[in-house]
Amino acid sequence: MPSLPRFSLCALALVSLALAQGALEEMRSSLEEGFYAIAAQVLGPSLVAEFPDDPEAHFLYASALYLTDDPAEARSQLEQALALAPEPPAAYLRLSGLLYAAEGDGARALADLERAAGLSQDHDTALDWGRVAWQLGDYDRALAAFDLAAATPEGGREVWAQLNRGRVLMALERWPEALGAFEAAIMIFEANDPGVGLPAPGYVEAFFRLGE
Repeated sequence: MPSLPRFSLCALALVSLALAQGALEEMRSSLEEGFYAIAAQVLGPSLVAEFPDDPEAHFLYASALYLTDDPAEARSQLEQALALAPEPPAAYLRLSGLLYAAEGDGARALADLERAAGLSQDHDTALDWGRVAWQLGDYDRALAAFDLAAATPEGGREVWAQLNRGRVLMALERWPEALGAFEAAIMIFEANDPGVGLPAPGYVEAFFRLGE
């Protein structure tokens, strides 16, 4: 049987790549839009069956499984993604940390979340790191995480990093710093409030904590 011309092989490779990217984007869209069950039960299994050597396919499936409360299978899929990725992206480490937290392994959870936040400088990843550290009573790490979240562009628009900083500082009885954090949360909301609908819960809580 004659071999395919080189340009035909290149065309097939491009078609395969386009199909893979289309399937991955469909999975990402389902997760972003909150269709977790469809992603976990339908799209995810099909994705990893069709692209078994693609780490992103396993990562996205693991994300869907985590979001549908199946941490054991999520861990299995994530381990496959990590084995296929030469350097684990921050998003993979974040999910790994969240899974370790769900599994009760606080030390590994904090290690992966701290690494993910450092690599990504991402607001939500830093908040996850801080939340887990706070739950484990590691207030120094929690403050470091919420400081990182507050320093991001999103931290200048969202109240949660400063609000959480204030909560931790209250627990440490560092009252002047806690007051400053709650006041910062209030100012952030007022500077970015579109003026539509009721105030955000975080804004209301900042006033409550300030009153305390």
